[in-house]
Amino acid sequence: MMLLLIAGAIAGTAASITPEDLFGDANYSYLDVTVPGFSSNMTFSMMDNFDNASRSFFSQFYFSSSSVSSSVSMTSGLSQPRRIEIRGHEPQLVYLFGAEPIPYREFVSRASLLGTNQLWIAGPDKWTQYVVCPVNTLLRLIADSTGDGVADIYEIYPNNTINRRQYPIFPGLNEMNFRADSVGRNIVFFIANSIPSNIVVIDVVPAVQTAPQQTAPQVTAVSAVQISTPPSVPVAPSQAGDTVVIIKSTGMRGYDVYLDDVYVGTDGRGGDPLDGSFTLKVVGNMEHFIKVWDGQFFYGKPKYYPRGVTTTLWVEPGYALYI
Repeated sequence: MMLLLIAGAIAGTAASITPEDLFGDANYSYLDVTVPGFSSNMTFSMMDNFDNASRSFFSQFYFSSSSVSSSVSMTSGLSQPRRIEIRGHEPQLVYLFGAEPIPYREFVSRASLLGTNQLWIAGPDKWTQYVVCPVNTLLRLIADSTGDGVADIYEIYPNNTINRRQYPIFPGLNEMNFRADSVGRNIVFFIANSIPSNIVVIDVVPAVQTAPQQTAPQVTAVSAVQISTPPSVPVAPSQAGDTVVIIKSTGMRGYDVYLDDVYVGTDGRGGDPLDGSFTLKVVGNMEHFIKVWDGQFFYGKPKYYPRGVTTTLWVEPGYALYI
């Protein structure tokens, strides 16, 4: 790919890199990137084949911002990288361009020999380099940097314009939040310590209008949203359910709790003690998506809750998923 060739050509260059160095040909469309399918029987292309099968596959990598849109300060683009630790919570599989998925641990063992920077779009248990998502959804990007310093993070928008951001980056894994607010092909990569990462491609499609749901809401994947101001708290629905879920945290207090994208309460409010523990009820024998907002990020994942069985979820800062 042209972008990869350009990025690879500058690897090891100590001089300061400018957008003109990377994108000198103003007439070249850097968005003409061929994105092959991730397996022999799956083919995805922007806009055209966003059918139920591909929507089901890609939905694990994004989630709707409707429940937090009024409180998200990051109105577009990328948030500043935040150091994370995933030990014990690594993804199972990674999806590379034009290849069958491979186990994460196998990929890491190969990548460590190359000493390259890596960029991923993260789902609960899979990472990918390509996603199709509806407009105004939120994605979680993981930048794996070989060292610390200042990273040049490049976004190429669907109109072929380029935005360069400079953010501090940490060695190892860094988390960034991406708001998909531009319909069309979006490309992101970064350069740290003069080493370019791979690109990730985010094909953003128009939102699909659907009728109000009469059954349980569709479960979507977890992401993390950086927020600088507290959200306006909506009215909590009645907790009608037959199965108890207890959320516990040793490192967070005063967090908000969402059940299937609907706010249900806050640790330390409405008679609940400010102790890092919050109890709610869900309808049993169903999958639900419980999310916790700690003032900066969301944590959570879809999970099946057997009827009548009390479940305890441990939620700690720095982990994308609860334990």
